Amino acid sequence: MSVVRVPRAKWAWSALYCMSEGPGLPIKIGISARPLERLNRMRGETWRDLQIAWTVPGLLHHERQAHAALSNIHIRGEWFHDPDDWVKGLAPRTADELVDVLRSNLRRIA
Repeated sequence: MSVVRVPRAKWAWSALYCMSEGPGLPIKIGISARPLERLNRMRGETWRDLQIAWTVPGLLHHERQAHAALSNIHIRGEWFHDPDDWVKGLAPRTADELVDVLRSNLRRIA
């Protein structure tokens, strides 16, 4: 009997995350199959103390939708303004819920 190997999908499981340096400071909205490894890699590239505010299971299209919903507070790349910590303070249960909350609060985050 031969064994058939099925290649593991690159995005078999991934998390949408919100990362920041702290209160009142910009946030990074990204996606990673290993968010803690991503955090540690980024910590090694900066002197600032980055923290993950939240993670939620999600896919690439969720990240794109979140970025689009936050376009009015975009800084550069995956970084966004969050001076009142509203986005950092969210506790989404799903990526779809996150995108819905961001879209319905566009005036709040402008």
